Amino acid sequence: MRNNKLTYGLGQRVELLCNYGEHYEKIRLRKGYALSDEKSDSDYSSKLRRNGDELRELIDVVLRMNFHQLKDTFDFVSEVATISIAQADEKFCRERWVARSRLVTVLDLLGNQIIVTASGESDKKV
Repeated sequence: MRNNKLTYGLGQRVELLCNYGEHYEKIRLRKGYALSDEKSDSDYSSKLRRNGDELRELIDVVLRMNFHQLKDTFDFVSEVATISIAQADEKFCRERWVARSRLVTVLDLLGNQIIVTASGESDKKV
């Protein structure tokens, strides 16, 4: 026998009570369905602020990596970037250019930190 308390009507909206953690909340925020009242990426100033915050987080992570972690990450991102560019069709798409420019930024950041780490200048940062 069915429990009627758990049965919902066709088309009825139901919020799933899942907690995917703090990192997924940022994605929800970007897409406009976050739990907070912050604006989504449709608001340009919110989008710029969030992009800056994420870049600072990325820099913090990179600065904590050792040489082998940096090299492995560089190789992986490099491979992803190469595949992404190779599979792109001729159709111009702004989002693809934005994604590619982010990949280039990440590769540049990693490459610079690899050089700094390999040269033993641990006090010098990107």
